[in-house]
Amino acid sequence: MSFINYEIGIESTETKKFINDISFCCFFRTPIFKQASYCVLKINIPVILIQQIQNDINNNKHPKFNLSIYMVKRDEEYKRIKQLYYKNFCVVNLKVEETLLLEKKNVSCRLLLVNPILYYMANTNTYNKILNNKTAYQSIQEYEKFIKNTYGNTFFINHIIDKRNINNFIYEQILIKIQNDLNVPTQIINTYKPFHSYNYYFFDDFNLSEECNKDISCTYLNLSNRQILQQFDISKNGEIIQGLRRFEEIKFCDQDYTFNKESQSINFNEYRMIYKNKKSIQSKVPKQDTQKIDENQLDISEEPRKIKTTKSSSLYTAKDKKTIPQSSQFTTLYSPDNPKNSMIRFNEAKKFLNEIFENIIVYECNGCMPDWLQFGKLYNLEIDDVNSYLYTPLNIINIFQRKTKKEIYQSHLIKFSMLKYKV
Repeated sequence: MSFINYEIGIESTETKKFINDISFCCFFRTPIFKQASYCVLKINIPVILIQQIQNDINNNKHPKFNLSIYMVKRDEEYKRIKQLYYKNFCVVNLKVEETLLLEKKNVSCRLLLVNPILYYMANTNTYNKILNNKTAYQSIQEYEKFIKNTYGNTFFINHIIDKRNINNFIYEQILIKIQNDLNVPTQIINTYKPFHSYNYYFFDDFNLSEECNKDISCTYLNLSNRQILQQFDISKNGEIIQGLRRFEEIKFCDQDYTFNKESQSINFNEYRMIYKNKKSIQSKVPKQDTQKIDENQLDISEEPRKIKTTKSSSLYTAKDKKTIPQSSQFTTLYSPDNPKNSMIRFNEAKKFLNEIFENIIVYECNGCMPDWLQFGKLYNLEIDDVNSYLYTPLNIINIFQRKTKKEIYQSHLIKFSMLKYKV
């Protein structure tokens, strides 16, 4: 196998000194766990520089460095072929990996690097808005206008969505007031449901695709329809096929039997919900009127619904001390818009679990280029059937590491988890 090698280095924005004594460099791109990508760097640097960085961090001044990645050629003469990556980062954490002795020339340490704009957004609260007569998706578009006006030509807006699955409910008022600006899209998604299927918003500064011409990619991805995802054929790249290894298969399961309950009652947690009985001092929970719903007879009008109700036996007071029936008989659906949309989302989730999504598979690919695997693309990882495009990435970790300590160049490895669609 012919491996491509890389040289990675950081350059201080103040001193312009280039340091390439790097053991490994990892770019973490995990939308399910983190809302933005970040970088971890293990590097050998002078003791004086370590002390300067630590002092700056303690004084809430995060030093900035330019990180560059070069493709290199290892023949008789070491030669840089191409600059693959060049972006600015700030150091938010430093951990010394060995004893810090002044007589040592260089000391190994671990740096946590993040994009300065994303770090600023994660620590400021400037987007406090009240939006009137907007859908949830329009609210996200309003937020994107704000970050474009605030930070200039920094963001590449990358929406990969199926608009047939959009939630067209118009909210009279949407209040956005959260801890930081970085969490705004996720807060809108979790609270107001722009789409009826699973979707996420992710800030990615390691998007090396040709269409991304900005520092940060704002990837908004809806996984409801794999037909909207761009296909990538790995059979044309021998390095991917040779370096690909399959590690683990994680199956979907409905542990609480949320979608397979017999004779279940559905409670809608919505803004029009009214408690019939006032909460007393002795009560642990209020007695709530619940109903058994036929989803085909839902009333989606904005006026309060007149439905015959019965007192739920699942709620009890301290005075009654009755036994609680099994929770599998009841399902509570969060409904910020109306019950009909909640039932659509519930049925869509059931459909994905039983009919569309098959499982999650963990892979590793060694010796490949770092730009082939991107969010929002569909891959044919079935070696015996190259015409089946069934896989799309959920998490990607790009790892650059040395083979030996004496080398100054790194090889590339990707660890990633893929969502597999059913055939």
